[in-house]
Amino acid sequence: MHGCFSSNEKSCVYNKKEHGFVGAGKTVSNAEMARIVSVLLDSKAKQTFDLKELNINGESVARHRQEMVEAEIAGTEPMWLSDNLGKPVYTPSSPAFVRSHSDLFTVERVAQKALGLIDCHNSTNHYRVLLKISLAGSKTIEASSLCEAPWMLPWRVSDGSESWDTFSLAVPQVVATLAPPAGPCQQYLNGAKYWRENFWRDKTIWSRFVDDALLEERVSRTLKSLPGYEDAAKSFAHFEAAPAFPWSDKGPYTLQIYSKQPAVLDSFVWTEADTIAGKKGLMWKTTLSDFSACSAVLEKQKWIGDWKKVSSDRTVVAEAIGKLSGDGFSENALAAWNHSGFAGQPRYKVALLVRKQLFCHILCSNMDSRSLVVAASGGAGSYWLDKQVVEPAFLSHDGRPAFLKYTYIVVEPGGGFQKQTVDLDNRPPAKPQELTKPLRRLPGA
Repeated sequence: MHGCFSSNEKSCVYNKKEHGFVGAGKTVSNAEMARIVSVLLDSKAKQTFDLKELNINGESVARHRQEMVEAEIAGTEPMWLSDNLGKPVYTPSSPAFVRSHSDLFTVERVAQKALGLIDCHNSTNHYRVLLKISLAGSKTIEASSLCEAPWMLPWRVSDGSESWDTFSLAVPQVVATLAPPAGPCQQYLNGAKYWRENFWRDKTIWSRFVDDALLEERVSRTLKSLPGYEDAAKSFAHFEAAPAFPWSDKGPYTLQIYSKQPAVLDSFVWTEADTIAGKKGLMWKTTLSDFSACSAVLEKQKWIGDWKKVSSDRTVVAEAIGKLSGDGFSENALAAWNHSGFAGQPRYKVALLVRKQLFCHILCSNMDSRSLVVAASGGAGSYWLDKQVVEPAFLSHDGRPAFLKYTYIVVEPGGGFQKQTVDLDNRPPAKPQELTKPLRRLPGA
C-alpha cells in the first residue's frame, strides 16, 4: 500500500525445494503451484465482468433495500448552504423522505453502484498486489491487481510477451494463498463477505444516493422541456446531465449525449449548457451541431474504430474545445500540434477509455485528416496503440517545461503512425488563447 503520508509493503519469496516451494512460513506443493499457474493461464477466458457473480438481482435488492435506505440516512451528512439572505438552499434527506423514495433503489441503479466500485481507484492510498512466478526456461508469469474494490478486479495477467485483463474471481483467490498473511491487501483479496453482506450497508456507497437520483431526474426534466429537444433527440440514443453545482438544479449543466450504435463515437460531452440560451432554442441546436460534426470527423478515423473493436469494454468520448493554451498540458499539446504541421487548431479532444478508465487522449479537427495522440498510459491489448506510452508534458512550478522534449504520435486515418519529438525548451512562445475546458465525468459515466 502506498499513500500520501505513509507506505506499508509486505513481500515474500517462495524458493523451489525438492517437494515444493517454501516461503512465508509454509510449503506450497508442486501440484498446488501447478494449479495456481493453470488458474492464471485459464483466466484469459474471463475478460468480461458478469454482475451475476456479485448476486445483484431483483430478489437480493428487495431483500436488502431497507439496509441501503438506512445506510443512505446514516451516511448523508448535514449540509447547509445559504443564499444572500441567509436562508438554507439545500438540506439532506430526512429519514421519512428517504423511506418514501425507497423505490429509487432499483436493480439497475444498485448494479450501477456496484459496477462503479469495479475499477475504482483510491486517490489517497493505492493498494496493489504483484505475483511473479518464474518457471523453467526463463519463462515468467505475472498477475497484478489494478483496483482497490474487494476482489481487486480486474487483474492483469502476463504470460511472456502476451498480457490480458481478467475478471476471474479464481485469480485473487489463488493469489491470497501466496500473499503475506499480514499484508495490507489481504482484506481485498477475498471479497466474498463484502459483496454478500457489507456492500448493502456501506455508508460510503449509499450516502446521498436518493438526493443524487432526484437531482438527476429534475435536471433531465428541465432539459427535455427546452425548445428543440424533440428534434434533437431523433439524432442520439439518450443523454445524461449533471449540474455544475451539486446543490442546485438551475444550471449550468454538463451534458453527455450518447450515440446510436454502431458508431465510433460513444458519447459527446458538452460543458456548461445554459438554460437561458436553451429557452431561446439555442442549447440543443448548438449541442447537436457539435455532436454531429464530431461524429463525422471520428468516423473518418478508421484506426479509432479498429482500436475500439478489440474488446467490448472500450469506449470513445469526445468534447469540442476552444483554442488550446493556458495550462502546461494544453500548451505542450499545442506545441506538438504545430510541430507536426497540422492545419488550423485542434477542435476535438477525444478520450479513449478501457472499462471507463482513461487510457489515451487524442486531438483532431475537421481541417486535417490526421489525429494526434498527446497522452497514453499503455496496457494490455493486441492493437498497436495498446502498448504505447505517451507521457503528458506539463509545466514545472517556475513556468518552464518539466520535460525538455515531448514525444507524441501522429496517426493517419488508416492507422499508420509515426512518433515525433518536439523540443519544448526552444519552441516559440505560445500566443495567449482561450483556455481549454476539461473533460468532466458524469454520474455513472
